[in-house]
Amino acid sequence: MRVGGTSEPGVGAAIVVGVGASRDCPSDELLALVDDALREAGRDRDAVVALASADVKADEPAVLDAAGALGVPTRFLAGEALAAVAVPTPSAVVAAAVGTPSVAEAAALLVAGDGDPLAARLLVAKRRSAHATCAIAEVLGDAAPTASGLLPGTPERTASGAPRRAPHPIEVESYRILRSRIDTSGLPPLSRAVTERTVHSVADVAFAETLVLDEDALRAGRQALLDGAPLIVDTRMAAAGITARETIVPLADPRAAAVARRTGSTRSAAAFGLAAADHPDGAVWAIGNAPTALFALLDEVAAGRVRPALVIGLPVGFVGAADSKAALARSGVPCLTNRGERGGTPVTVAAIHALLYHRDDQTIEEPPRP
Repeated sequence: MRVGGTSEPGVGAAIVVGVGASRDCPSDELLALVDDALREAGRDRDAVVALASADVKADEPAVLDAAGALGVPTRFLAGEALAAVAVPTPSAVVAAAVGTPSVAEAAALLVAGDGDPLAARLLVAKRRSAHATCAIAEVLGDAAPTASGLLPGTPERTASGAPRRAPHPIEVESYRILRSRIDTSGLPPLSRAVTERTVHSVADVAFAETLVLDEDALRAGRQALLDGAPLIVDTRMAAAGITARETIVPLADPRAAAVARRTGSTRSAAAFGLAAADHPDGAVWAIGNAPTALFALLDEVAAGRVRPALVIGLPVGFVGAADSKAALARSGVPCLTNRGERGGTPVTVAAIHALLYHRDDQTIEEPPRP
């Protein structure tokens, strides 16, 4: 993240406005604050591609009215994802109220950076009014993502139907370094994409040796995603990191806590059991945090109650993670997994992006060498 920068009004990279608002904030107050921030940034409303905030503000009239006035879509992010973003003006009061020390700044950076706050810069740090906050961010480089994770002025899909994405120069250089340390050229296309993206997410080429990949399974999972199959993830943080698709987070199901108490299972396991009943056929399931969720899903598969298009099973941890992934590999279910205790939400999101953006992965070119 960087702070600052100047440009002519309406000129330069597209920008994202991040906002926070107290309950029943007047709509005209929030919009006036946004306009003040735009003037400070030297930009006009036409430069804005999205309005971002916390998911607890998804029904706030002032936020929705501001997006309508700007003519842009909204992006609402989970508190866990916002809390992980370093910002210049965190607030203990905001943290106590909504579970994250920043809403406006963190939301603007996450959406402008396409899920990576380090790929964005803060043009206007948090501004306050009586009932609202506002910040503005833009991507580092020549173009910024829209709210759906796509790029303004480009076709929304490639010829194959995959969401189109333009890699940032920093990403191009990162892949050049990665490919100088590990040779993935002999892998089939999707296996290569998954290997490179997951290794990139942990910055450790040794992770590639743990992966268990099947090109046919990856191809089927990717096609399911392109055809609009449900994408079911185990954490809100994973959902926040996936910018090109809507996701389902079973843990948010209000029934899960009661089922967990009644059965003595974890809430994650209960939630995935419920989700299996709701989505029995053709979904893509992604688990990076909770081994109990993966075990629960495998129980549903064994009972014949759910037939996934693909299971991305990469939970992390010392208890149950390795065993759950070994069980997945033995199950015969189309899957992407790895051996051992390593894994996690970032790796899982990277694997999903590998499938969604696979054409672009294959066209990331190395910059000219001096």
